[in-house]
Amino acid sequence: MAFFEDFGKKITHTGQEAMQKTRDFTETTRLNGQKTELQKKIEFYYSEIGKRYYELHNTEPEEALAEWVAAVHDTQEHIDQLEEQLQQLKGTIHCLNCGAELQKGTMFCSVCGIKVVENTPQKVEIAGNICPNCGERISKDAAFCHNCGAKIILQKVPEQKKTICSHCGSIVPDDALFCANCGTKI
Repeated sequence: MAFFEDFGKKITHTGQEAMQKTRDFTETTRLNGQKTELQKKIEFYYSEIGKRYYELHNTEPEEALAEWVAAVHDTQEHIDQLEEQLQQLKGTIHCLNCGAELQKGTMFCSVCGIKVVENTPQKVEIAGNICPNCGERISKDAAFCHNCGAKIILQKVPEQKKTICSHCGSIVPDDALFCANCGTKI
């Protein structure tokens, strides 16, 4: 009989050890889960601090952070260029007021109702030959623009900085407010 009592005690003891190990494993998993969630929160806070710093100081960053601020700026410019290319491929534009994606030729935004303005002209510094469609610098013997694919009728531009109309590609005086060729505001 003593054998069965010892055997019963061993089974009970082993069962209790197994239950304790299960409890410990469950508690360890729970604590690790909480720790991981808190680490994710810290990463989010770091990210928000970085975004806020960039928004507040992107024009005049501290010397120690200037390289990172420049990298963010360059990356955002690249994203903007890719977005423009995607819009050209899809035949869409974005509303300047609310950012909604619209089909080219749309007169009014279907989301906010504002009048849509396509090809907003801007001052562009150039030297050499330019595409009249997109304002991209092109080689002197190009028949088509490598950026937008437009057929090129070459205009020789003196090797000095000039302002061009990004709507029609005409060269305009630096002090002009409107393009003399198409009337678009510069």
